[in-house]
Amino acid sequence: MDILYKGFSTHNYVLSGGSFSVTNVDLVNLDILSHIFTEKNERVMLPGWGTDIPNAPFEPLTSELIQNIRDDIERVINYDPRVELLTLTIAPYYDSNAIIASVTLQYIELNVSDALEFVLKLESGSI
Repeated sequence: MDILYKGFSTHNYVLSGGSFSVTNVDLVNLDILSHIFTEKNERVMLPGWGTDIPNAPFEPLTSELIQNIRDDIERVINYDPRVELLTLTIAPYYDSNAIIASVTLQYIELNVSDALEFVLKLESGSI
């Protein structure tokens, strides 16, 4: 597969065999997760950028919180022109005080679809 998107990240330096290089699907996923986990109004000169998800660990696990998380994730994915949202599932785990978000994305220029999943632990400020 040709490299359409190229960037760098220190996120998984060891897991990537000591490389800072990130390409294609991995880069798009990191960009989306970065946008999701950036607190709203945290970015200078971009007051609407980010989501309320970084504040979720301090909120009770309610249907309203779940809907807000769903809305934020949809907004972030719809903002990125490189992807199209195919499915979005938000699964609350009340016993674990956690939420699992799973999305299936179509990477438009790469002509491939893939799943992206992440866990929000709603305790002690950990995501």
